[in-house]
Amino acid sequence: MIIKTQGVILSQRSYQDNEKYLTILTKDCGLIEARIRVFGQIKRTIFQSICPPGYYKMDLFVNKQMYYTVDTIEKIEDFFTLRYDVEKLALAGYFCELTQALVPAKEHVWVYLRLLLNTLYLLEQEKRSPLFLKAVFELRSLSISGFMPNLVCCRECCEYEQKQMYFLPLEGELICSDCMREHPVQRNDLPILLNKPVLSAMRYIIYKDFDKLFDFSLSPVYLKQLSQVTEYYMLTRLEKEFNSLVMYKQLKTEEP
Repeated sequence: MIIKTQGVILSQRSYQDNEKYLTILTKDCGLIEARIRVFGQIKRTIFQSICPPGYYKMDLFVNKQMYYTVDTIEKIEDFFTLRYDVEKLALAGYFCELTQALVPAKEHVWVYLRLLLNTLYLLEQEKRSPLFLKAVFELRSLSISGFMPNLVCCRECCEYEQKQMYFLPLEGELICSDCMREHPVQRNDLPILLNKPVLSAMRYIIYKDFDKLFDFSLSPVYLKQLSQVTEYYMLTRLEKEFNSLVMYKQLKTEEP
């Protein structure tokens, strides 16, 4: 059976000189692993150019055991200019690795594909800063994966705003300073005091319609805290290390 689809290559592993396996987030088949080799219409030059985080149109051959083989493939967007900046390339790799960790096998993958493609485009075109995109991608992808924190109000008194609002990463909730004195949090949960602009940004990322997801701004000081909070929340929830994130942080330059 042949399936025509589109997808982003999230990762690859070589098998032989003329054969490799691709992890692809496809529009129609979900997250799959597919074999590709130099054969037929796939010439060596095409084979060598195919790599993450490219977006391709492809024909997939599926056998009875549900193993996928790339029969034909055509570039839609390869985000090639990211390769000129190792920091951006590492961040793009992190977006792909995080997507691979979060996305379900087949259900509702279009929301992940759309988020990933838009983020990669903005990164390549320098429409938004890497730190901004990292924070937005982390929190939004976690939210659509079932890890959406409840940031509507304090979990105890239901106040929308107080002078001091704390974020509880383990529970994914807010608590104000008054209630925290009366209702102690878990011993292993680390309350994070959120500046008002940071809390507003987190609420925006979680609850805003996708079409306006990237349409906000934050000063460098608050953006730095936002990125720290979203990263810590992601690591707390997933309990997993990401090699691409480590590499990005080693390469990252401070943004003005």
